[in-house]
Amino acid sequence: MVHFFYNCTVYPPSVHDIKCLQRGAKHSYAFVNGSVPEFDWNQYCEDIVSVPVMEKSVEGSLGNGYGEVLKLGFMLTWKPDSVCQFCEDSGGFCGYKDSIDHNQTFFCLCNERHHEHNCYDHTGEVSTEPSHSNYMVIGAVIFGGLITASFILYLVLKKRNGVQKSGFSKIPRNYEK
Repeated sequence: MVHFFYNCTVYPPSVHDIKCLQRGAKHSYAFVNGSVPEFDWNQYCEDIVSVPVMEKSVEGSLGNGYGEVLKLGFMLTWKPDSVCQFCEDSGGFCGYKDSIDHNQTFFCLCNERHHEHNCYDHTGEVSTEPSHSNYMVIGAVIFGGLITASFILYLVLKKRNGVQKSGFSKIPRNYEK
């Protein structure tokens, strides 16, 4: 496992951080199993994520820096459990929030929000909360309706006021007196 600790406000001394993830006073770190320093990471870090990797991929590499591990590449291992399969079958993506003591909390990442088990609400129906794309469609329909109504109003007013074309008439007139 590789353990990532994101946006830590307090951290042990002489621990190398991931420079590209530094946000002001917040630092982020990565460690392999067995190399995580004793520290209350849960209290001082915003997120802790553990990723299963093949041990040979990271042996000794993380000590040379997180960037070196990325350059070498590493193989992720993943064995979805039945809860994950149910989440994916409902259209979601499996996620786990992991603490340093390896207690994992499962969540299902769906279009509109995270769910506890799958992309359905408690009654087994697809959630009806509007997503961002729903708002875009609703806005486009309202805008199109306003344009159409404006055009129809223009035609009605034009016909009612009898707007005439200047200089021409279909009925011949006798101008001789």
